[in-house]
Amino acid sequence: MSLMFCHAIGISQETSKYLSSKKATDLSVSDGKSAIRETDSVIGLIDSIRLNIRQSKDTVEVLEYKFQLAQLNGTLGNDAEAIMLAVQVTNSFETPGPLKFASGKYLRDKYFRLGVYDRAIETHAKLDWEYAPKNWEYYVPDNFVAFAFVRTGDYDKSISILKHVIQVMNERSYIYWEFSFTNSLGVIYLKNNQYDSAWNQFQNANQLLEMNFMEEPNRTTYNFGYLDGLIKGNMAEVLAAKGLHLEAIPLYKYDIDQCSKYPENAEIQSNILYSTLKLAKSYIATNQMSAAQTALNKTRQLLISSPKPEQLLELKRCLWKYYEKLGKQDSALIAVNQYIKIRDSLEQSTFSNTLRNTQISYESQMNIESLAKKEMELSELRSKSEKEKFVSYVIILTATILLASLIFLFRAYRKRLKSELELSSKSKKIGEQAIVITKALEEKDLLLREVHHRVKNNLQIISSLFFLQAKKI
Repeated sequence: MSLMFCHAIGISQETSKYLSSKKATDLSVSDGKSAIRETDSVIGLIDSIRLNIRQSKDTVEVLEYKFQLAQLNGTLGNDAEAIMLAVQVTNSFETPGPLKFASGKYLRDKYFRLGVYDRAIETHAKLDWEYAPKNWEYYVPDNFVAFAFVRTGDYDKSISILKHVIQVMNERSYIYWEFSFTNSLGVIYLKNNQYDSAWNQFQNANQLLEMNFMEEPNRTTYNFGYLDGLIKGNMAEVLAAKGLHLEAIPLYKYDIDQCSKYPENAEIQSNILYSTLKLAKSYIATNQMSAAQTALNKTRQLLISSPKPEQLLELKRCLWKYYEKLGKQDSALIAVNQYIKIRDSLEQSTFSNTLRNTQISYESQMNIESLAKKEMELSELRSKSEKEKFVSYVIILTATILLASLIFLFRAYRKRLKSELELSSKSKKIGEQAIVITKALEEKDLLLREVHHRVKNNLQIISSLFFLQAKKI
């Protein structure tokens, strides 16, 4: 049974090149020496990035380096450090939108893997999808919330969200994701013991698969055989849950046969182990003990090559029921004791992991609060500095304006004084010229009167002469 849950994690190009290799992301599949070499490579890359951070003067570049550092620390299992760095990048006011989205998404996924689902949902709600790649997830970002609700056991909310997601995928013609989410919805119904609804969803998924992925190249691209087997295996689980084991057995076998065609895929091989155990249970329920023994032996072999504690626990439970059916009480008791030991060990491991994750979450929260406090203090200092700068600018501007005003007034005064002096000088010259002109006019008037007097005298003389001349005649 698989939810087929997948969501992309945005990482930087440099880190992506390293983390894209299977060995870098899953050191557990390597031998000890290889794991040590790869761990040393990651540590070397971390040291290189830290050096770049110290040398860089570009704030955005430093934030990009910090995000790479967060991812690499996450690869090494330093989750608290990874979370703290991712929070720094996500919460920084200077982080560009695409980087803020990528770091927030990484932080969300980290919380999800640690089992801190409330914080994962809270972080998801803060993502700005404007900066997301325009793929299927861009149109249905709440698919993440649906699977978080599955982990918290809130199936009704998860079902409601997934119905909407499936509708959008259908409208956008994302057929593979419509198929994937339809199958996941069926699994959730099955977990919630709603067997008829689960059956209907698996049938819908099967129809989507047959209508869209049977022909090449989709048949090869999407591993049609595996997907077909997966759906049939999930349908078998519904039948087995209803007690219809005889009808479930052929579907389980079909699932196993289809998955066996992909021996190189670890996820598909894990599904074979799961379905083989379920097949053994159905054989035991229908008293087909020989076939059950064959299935149980195959499960043992699969667990040797790929040990999984949860499946080993389920195997011991099946052996317990198997030996009980055969009446072998001693063997059944041994299987029960082994089952109890493994169960207690798993519970202890689960408790330790929960405690570890809780501690990481607490430490990261403390770091976040400390970081927020420092950011607040830094913000206050910046605000104070900005105010001081503003006051300084105001004082300088005021002084500049006053100085400019004084210079302007001084120049205006000098100009006015100069004008007054020039006016006074001109007035004086005009006054002097007026005196000269007045004197000249007086002299001309005097001369004119003198001439007039002389002309008058001359005319009198002439008149007298004319008179005397007239008497002589």
